[in-house]
Order: sequence, then structure tokens, then C-alpha cells
Amino acid sequence: MNFYELIASIIGSLIWPITILVILLLFRDVVRERLKHVKRIHYKGFEMEFKERLSDIETKISLVDIPVAVFSQEQKSPIHEPQLWEAIDTSPISGILLSWSNVEKELYTMWTTIAANSQYTISKMVFHLKEKGNIDAQLADIVMELYELKRNAQKYSRNISEWSALRYYEIAKKIIAILRNA
Repeated sequence: MNFYELIASIIGSLIWPITILVILLLFRDVVRERLKHVKRIHYKGFEMEFKERLSDIETKISLVDIPVAVFSQEQKSPIHEPQLWEAIDTSPISGILLSWSNVEKELYTMWTTIAANSQYTISKMVFHLKEKGNIDAQLADIVMELYELKRNAQKYSRNISEWSALRYYEIAKKIIAILRNA
């Protein structure tokens, strides 16, 4: 193989990747706009429907019977807003983790009132809080769904948008308000 054949072989190998790259660069605004509407992400057989699951949880929360007093408390955020914005700006998953940590703190506060044992898992706390009547079955299911959503988001953190992280935060804020009044 002489020098010219080597160059021709290299160009032949790179022509399709370069063509695709040029097309993506030329139509980057269109591609970016289309990617905003992606609802499903497939990765190694796992299908993540983050936006749809957020919507499902929002719908379930709207069906929970919430006393009027909760709405006024709901506006007081358990998370310092600039801290949240900074976390989401740095990485949307960090905003989700910060939001969840506040739900978990509220659960732990409730848990310590009924259990002397501080060893806990989220599922154990939620189960016992439901069994003791501190939270109803519907709220327990919502909390566990939010927890599972957080766990799945951790696995696929690159695919979480800032908007989804903000929606997660709003849901977490509502759950905290409900838990405080349970």
C-alpha cells in the first residue's frame, strides 16, 4: 500500500462520520429543538419516561385531599431558592437530589416520632408511616414513585433537563407541605 492508497483509505473511512457531523452542525438548531420533545430515552434496554412519570405524579398529587392551610405553607420553600438554582444550573440531577433530600428529611422527622430505631430505609419508613396512620396509602405511593424516579434519574443523569429538575422540585415541595400537615 503506497501513500496515496493510505490517504484514500483514511478518507473513505472518515467520509460518513464527517458528513453526518457537517449535517448536524448545519441543522443544529432544528436538531436541538427536536431533542427538547424527546420523552423516552433508551439505554441498554432501559426505557426512561421521566417527563411522563413526573406528569403522573403531578396528577396523583392533585387528587390528594389537601387542607386549605397546606396551600399557604406550600409557598415556603424548604430549599433556599438560590441554592436550588445554582444546583440545577450546575447539573439538573443535583437539583433533583437536593429536592429529594428535603423530602427524605421530612420523612425522617415523622419517622423519629414513631420509631426509636434510627436505622431506616426509605421503603421501611414509608411502610411504617403508612401502617401507623401517619400518611395514607395514596401519599405513600406518591412518595415511593418520587423516590424511584430520583433513583432512575441518578442512573441516567445526563438525560435530565433543567425543566424536568424544576418540575421535580415543585412536586417535592408539594409533598413536603402535605407531609408537614399529615
